[in-house]
Amino acid sequence: MSGLWLVSYVALWVLFLIVSLLMISILYHIGVIYNRLDNRRPPPTKLIVGEQLPDIRVKNLGGAWVQISELLSGSRGVAIVVVSPACSPCRKILKAIAAGESASDGIPNENTVIISMYDAVATTEMVNEVGLPATYPILVDVDNSVSNKWGVSATPVVIEVDGEKKLSRQTFFVN
Repeated sequence: MSGLWLVSYVALWVLFLIVSLLMISILYHIGVIYNRLDNRRPPPTKLIVGEQLPDIRVKNLGGAWVQISELLSGSRGVAIVVVSPACSPCRKILKAIAAGESASDGIPNENTVIISMYDAVATTEMVNEVGLPATYPILVDVDNSVSNKWGVSATPVVIEVDGEKKLSRQTFFVN
């Protein structure tokens, strides 16, 4: 190799190493940025396991106001299933409940409460479509209490409450 070829050959390898280090640095920083953004994602709800469930007021399908604390009275666990009529996984869960499956481990179906985050008409249509028996308390969140006080931003969610009205577990479902 002559002098000019040798210089260009070495320069090419140096350029290759610089570009490689630059690419590695860029990929590393993209990963760091992704991790920082991922950690900023808000929690699915404002509820904290072990703390008292905030009381909210919702309507039953007949239009009467109901306090959640009234449904939680007694020394039993309750599974609160938060659904939306437009949610396909919500319908699957309600169909499973209608078929006799438990919404939550350790809590019998007779202690299950359904709260819809939509209006009564759409909720009634959904309940009729999935064949849910009328024995379940079916409530409608008309004033966004579930979103505002509990922080539920997506459905379906199963919120388990113990006999002391404290949150024992939350289960979030994805399609």
